[in-house]
Amino acid sequence: SLELSHFSAFTHLPTMRLFLSLAFVGGISGACGDSASTEADAATERDAARTDSGAPDASAETDAGTGDDTGFDTGFDTGSDAGFDAGEDRIPVVVAYGWQGVRMVSIDEGQTWCETGLMVDDHDDLFRGGTFANGLFVGAHAGQNNRGAIIVSADGYTWEALHRTNFEGELPENPTRQWYGGVAFGNDTWVAAGGCGQIATSPDGRSWTQQERFVDSCLHIRSVAFGDGRFVVGLDDDTWWTSTDGIAWTLDREGAGSTVIWNGSDFVGEVDGQRQWRGRGLCMYGQGWNDNARIFRTESADCSGAVEVARPAHSVTTIAYGNALASDYERGALPDELADCLGR
Repeated sequence: SLELSHFSAFTHLPTMRLFLSLAFVGGISGACGDSASTEADAATERDAARTDSGAPDASAETDAGTGDDTGFDTGFDTGSDAGFDAGEDRIPVVVAYGWQGVRMVSIDEGQTWCETGLMVDDHDDLFRGGTFANGLFVGAHAGQNNRGAIIVSADGYTWEALHRTNFEGELPENPTRQWYGGVAFGNDTWVAAGGCGQIATSPDGRSWTQQERFVDSCLHIRSVAFGDGRFVVGLDDDTWWTSTDGIAWTLDREGAGSTVIWNGSDFVGEVDGQRQWRGRGLCMYGQGWNDNARIFRTESADCSGAVEVARPAHSVTTIAYGNALASDYERGALPDELADCLGR
């Protein structure tokens, strides 16, 4: 199942919007094995509490989550390919995910952005996190009633749901029956984690297995990152836990916050209120909410001097650096609207 809809062209300042509508994948159901998250019930109150900056009110629970990317490696280059050899037949692709299922793609290193998907089923259509490894973009999606789904893409613009979503009820249930706060790849393993501390692992990003929780109560995992040979997750109680395989976890630090991102040399939380994603000598981040949503880009290692490059239809929670087959971005292979937006 896949969806392409609502293509919108953006340059440094938005210049045009083009629309395409096709069917999309959708809807998860099922009960949480322990106590299911009740986030969907409070979605309206949380959304109302958010400000134009995209930050939630201090009294409201945040569920925007974050993704992760492997950030900078030696030489201020990308580590997000995770051992995947791009080769001459591939091109660099950057993908942004976010609220209302918004997805955007760039093939000029984040200077021009084109919208490739926008689901509008309120809170359930939320991408909390995502990353790229071994030729696959992976998105952690909230799913129907927050039961969660993993959605994947090989090219960055066509997406396949692996679990039930609001638009596709015939797919298998997500094994944890919970939403995911993030997903990361490392040590030949994919790890996704989220609601009520539920964790799933995969060898290929497509076949997922539930693992035993390391939390005693319905304590949510908000973010997942990989770096320096290990995974780190951020929980609602502001603790970080670490693992090398996604199965056995130990306490890493306390009071660190619920956001964790690998910046290429260390695990960090938000910087100046921003979740900053780094790779290929770039730093990008999203700001704003609804019509005020923005994507910013800079080539500075410390993310300073960023300029606005796009105005997505909704706020961005994750930016992932990857690559795709060059043939997938030839004019004849792309939908016409996307080809026009990308200048193909």
